[in-house]
Amino acid sequence: MIKGFHFSLLLCLLFSMLFSERLLAAFPPPQGWYIEGNTGLSTVTSKSYDAPNVRRSGVGYNINLGYKLTTFFSGEMGYTHYFPTRIYNGPKLGQDTHYSYDLSAKATVPISDSSVEAFGKLGVARVHSDVQITNQSLAAGLTLNPGSQNVTGLYMALGLAYYFAPSMAVNIQWARAHGNNQTGDLNLYGGGLSYNFG
Repeated sequence: MIKGFHFSLLLCLLFSMLFSERLLAAFPPPQGWYIEGNTGLSTVTSKSYDAPNVRRSGVGYNINLGYKLTTFFSGEMGYTHYFPTRIYNGPKLGQDTHYSYDLSAKATVPISDSSVEAFGKLGVARVHSDVQITNQSLAAGLTLNPGSQNVTGLYMALGLAYYFAPSMAVNIQWARAHGNNQTGDLNLYGGGLSYNFG
């Protein structure tokens, strides 16, 4: 009889813990600092290279620091490092290094009580491009404009996040730092983790 009571009590405790964890996970802390890290496929578009072959895509990464003002709005600043565009004329003749800094507002919409939220970011980005020629003989006759270019443009992102714990989430997102024809538009399709300090 006592063993049965203890087993029933244990089951009730486990059920209540699982249920409360699901509820807590569905409602992340409404305010506070958070940090987010992402990695994925980065690519450069809207920039022309006067070369026979160019590799524009590869692994990039991003880190963001933000403050959640309410359940629905946050402010965020971030840094993204993109895969360096590799320029070929037969062998590799140089590369274009890209990175960006951004400052954005983030709007979040919880999807019911599913622990999932959709989000969008909108702000400004400082886009950097640096073309370096490593083989001058291969670059002869090509118009590559070596050197650094910097431009300020629009920053935007769209994504989904899933809270698997009250302060931790996984996410998938697309982000773009809009440059010009000298820097290109910088894109990151990726995913990562965020932690809310509450």
